[in-house]
Amino acid sequence: MLKKTMTLFFVMMSLFSWSCLVDEIFAVEALSFGSYIGESSSLYFVGEKKDFFKKNDINLTIKAYEAGKLALEDVLAGKIDVASLSDFAFVAKSFNQSNIRIIAITGLSEAQRLIVRKDRIQSIADVKGKKIAIMKKTSSEFGLGSFLEMNQLSFQDIQVVNLTPPQMLESMKTGEIDGALIWDPHIYKIKNELKDNAYVLSKNEIVPYHVILATTVEVIQKKTKAIEQLIKALLQAEAFLKENEAEAKEIVKARINDNDDYIDHVWKNESFSVSLPQSLLPTMEDLARWMIQIQLTDKQTKPNYLNFIYFDALDKIKPGAVTIIH
Repeated sequence: MLKKTMTLFFVMMSLFSWSCLVDEIFAVEALSFGSYIGESSSLYFVGEKKDFFKKNDINLTIKAYEAGKLALEDVLAGKIDVASLSDFAFVAKSFNQSNIRIIAITGLSEAQRLIVRKDRIQSIADVKGKKIAIMKKTSSEFGLGSFLEMNQLSFQDIQVVNLTPPQMLESMKTGEIDGALIWDPHIYKIKNELKDNAYVLSKNEIVPYHVILATTVEVIQKKTKAIEQLIKALLQAEAFLKENEAEAKEIVKARINDNDDYIDHVWKNESFSVSLPQSLLPTMEDLARWMIQIQLTDKQTKPNYLNFIYFDALDKIKPGAVTIIH
């Protein structure tokens, strides 16, 4: 009788161990993601709608933020796992947070533009002496500096006005300013208000910003497999978006609660690609030098941004998407 009982016990323990192993292999892991809810997060919205996260055993919850930098702050506080933000916001945080890591970028955005009143500015030469609004110590200021430099101009050639995006719109309407270096959806709003008197002056002079997927060393160590599955899901979302653009636009439109006209307006300024491109490094280095120059940080040297990139996941899943020399 004892022998039968012991045999039954070992059989049950074996079955229990096997069950735990199966649960571990096929477990759905939870990941929390934070982002500004706009067109730059299109891959996440597509992945959510088409169940690519669930199909890759990821239970992804998406939390809305007013700005990507706020999402990264919650990653650092342990409130969420990963965040989507601009390269500008990442670099600003990198001076004092050595444990943040870039997993991949999910696209490039050309959402920033110099929009002007057409009755006052119709060419680059007309910019001299004019009142141009920016948000100081943001990518708006960096973007205007790049635009001026590429056109052999400087801040000394214009009158710089420091305004918030809503203030820019009102000041453009009243004529208090002549133009503004700003991003969507504010460009779209200014165009709608000024109609034919709104003119986008910049073309390719403003460097596109990288949309970064970031986390911390601690999250990577705890959820290595989940990070890999997240990358797989985003690559599937990228493929779907490129093959089914019309449906993807409908998904994004519904998710950000906007109209066809706005989606058509911004879509041409966004490119969606899960990658680690070589362009990321020089862009971040330029941003870091500029932040030091205008004393946005008290640091005197820029970080080595190769140390801030987690290559393993994308290298493993789609090595051709990694062009950064490392």
